[in-house]
Amino acid sequence: DIIQDKIIFTYNEGYTNDLVENLLETVPSNNTMLELTTADPLAYYWSNTIDLKHFLHYIPKDTPNPVTEYFENLEKLSQNSVEEIISTLGQEVSLVVEKGGEDNFLPIPLAAAFFRIDPNIDLSEMVNYIVDAFEVPVIEQIYDSVTYLYWVASPQDGLQPLCGYWSNLFFIGNSGQLIERVIDGYNENSSILNNPKVKGIDPGITQNNNSITYLNNTQIIELSERLLSAFATIITLEDKGKAAKARVILSEVIHPLFEGLKEYQRSCTRSYFEPGMVIIDSRTSVVEKIPHQEVKYADSSR
Repeated sequence: DIIQDKIIFTYNEGYTNDLVENLLETVPSNNTMLELTTADPLAYYWSNTIDLKHFLHYIPKDTPNPVTEYFENLEKLSQNSVEEIISTLGQEVSLVVEKGGEDNFLPIPLAAAFFRIDPNIDLSEMVNYIVDAFEVPVIEQIYDSVTYLYWVASPQDGLQPLCGYWSNLFFIGNSGQLIERVIDGYNENSSILNNPKVKGIDPGITQNNNSITYLNNTQIIELSERLLSAFATIITLEDKGKAAKARVILSEVIHPLFEGLKEYQRSCTRSYFEPGMVIIDSRTSVVEKIPHQEVKYADSSR
């Protein structure tokens, strides 16, 4: 079964601030990154409206912090301002999220973000500046002509903070394994575009859009259950009294809620802007319910 939803938000164009106005003026476009996914990711997001320069305003500059220190190092190495470097990333961004290793105590998801870059930018030079500014040891890896550099000291199996470049794409992530699976999916034409379960809930992801979201709800819920279970174990080690309360909440409230939500297997959403309107179109696959049948028993008294 499929649930279809369409929401239309209307707004007065004269009453939006400059930031929102610039965002809403972004023309819907074709997603050129749909093939940069695995066949059935935990989650996928794409947008052509993300201007990373706006996030710089939320970073405190009056007090020293690791982010500002990193930006200062980056500016010294590259001889460019952070704003100039970020402006090369463009506004087309995609995010792929996969499940982490099943054996890890904390099931941290694997993720990779891709940015479409101006073809005239020297990506190898930019990546080296970004890595050198961290002042940490890295190893360069080449996989099928794609170059990425990852941190030598990996905190957990399967996790490798990294960044790299691929044609005119810059990417960052926390797993070389995921990057290589995305590359394989691209070469083998096995992205979500060719997944029958995604096609069944496609609201129009190959049309002109401003954002696309795909969620494997069942896997996300299962991952959330594992995370909560791991945190409950940590609490048990610290305070057995709190642990008992936490386990009651998990078993009596959280788990029943999650079991009900598993009915909604997958969802896919597109959004796009039109003058004075934001349109959101979504499809969700639902577990088919078996109709209840009344059982009739034979009368043994006859």
